[in-house]
Amino acid sequence: ALFTLGIITFRFLRMGIMSFRKCDSRYLIVLSYLVIDLFWNILFSPTSHLRLSIPINFAVIFILYLSRKNIVKKQMVLC
Repeated sequence: ALFTLGIITFRFLRMGIMSFRKCDSRYLIVLSYLVIDLFWNILFSPTSHLRLSIPINFAVIFILYLSRKNIVKKQMVLC
């Protein structure tokens, strides 16, 4: 279970870092806060964060990642 949590967390951290390149500037502060908060909670916080705050971080990072992929797709179609 811990190994799986590590893989999932690493994947979302990678998504968050990849989203920095094409993220809308309005969401850049939110994205950076959530990526740092996710990293901090996984390393140093109690397990109650797995139930309370980490799913929210995952959801916002995932939505910003998908919006980044959509922007990249639109740019590829226009070229």
